[in-house]
Amino acid sequence: MKVAILLNSSMANPSLSAIISKHELVGIGVGKTGGENVGLLADSIDAAGAPIYTFERSSHETEMSDWLRDSHAEVVLVYTFNFKIAQSCLAIPKYGFYNFHPGALPEERGSPLFWAIRNRQRSFALTIHKMTEHLDCGPIYEREHCRLDDSTTFGEALEHLGTISRKFTIRLLYELEKRKGHLRLSDQNAAMARFYRNPKRADIVVDWRRQTAEQVQALTNACNPFCEGAIAIIDGRETRILEASPIMLEQSIQGKASGVPLPQVEGDLCIVCLDNTVLRIDVLCDSGGYYSGRKWLSHRYRRE
Repeated sequence: MKVAILLNSSMANPSLSAIISKHELVGIGVGKTGGENVGLLADSIDAAGAPIYTFERSSHETEMSDWLRDSHAEVVLVYTFNFKIAQSCLAIPKYGFYNFHPGALPEERGSPLFWAIRNRQRSFALTIHKMTEHLDCGPIYEREHCRLDDSTTFGEALEHLGTISRKFTIRLLYELEKRKGHLRLSDQNAAMARFYRNPKRADIVVDWRRQTAEQVQALTNACNPFCEGAIAIIDGRETRILEASPIMLEQSIQGKASGVPLPQVEGDLCIVCLDNTVLRIDVLCDSGGYYSGRKWLSHRYRRE
């Protein structure tokens, strides 16, 4: 079967080898603003030997239509993509487009993964559905849940969803070919639908006085590496926190100001948060580079 894929993340990586082992990969498409993510798949793409196409959002309908007709793709598999695909394009492949959506449909349409981690959900899902002109609304082929814990980052969750995607990629292509596209699909219940928007800058900023250490850790995980870290002001400097852990201290922290490094905590960079909870910052960056919390703290005193 002639297969084309659209991608905007490394989630497609595990499925590439499965596709090229049994089928003909006729092309890989990326949106122009997502092209930098192709670098994460460089070795796999080189092994596949498939041409890469970059689409402009404003002109993608014409460009993608030409691409699909020239490549004779029979099905297009989508592993996250950064803009809505025109209906005229969806109608071209013999078996249509199938989207590997990071979220449980119909309850988690849009961009729910960031919010699931930020809000400390205990589970998440991958949903495979046939695409229609309405975003994330097409009939469902398969859905599988996986666990999230307090240490799961956005990148780790996406990698795990990529691993799950591989087995469904193999099964989907096999069944499409065997059944000539006549799959058993389930319509979504629109009454259960909820849409999650992409986070804005205000959504990724730490508020030391209104967030507990556990909440800041969850925000940090949701932003790693998706937003290049959670934005936090520490001693008047803007930083990006990439890894942090709540800790318990024996010493009293009553009266300590939120957002200010605690002195004499065995050299660690520790910050008081809401309800006198304490966060140890393990990895962060600022305009000077990337640091461990300890190294950043020592550099802070040198700057002063």
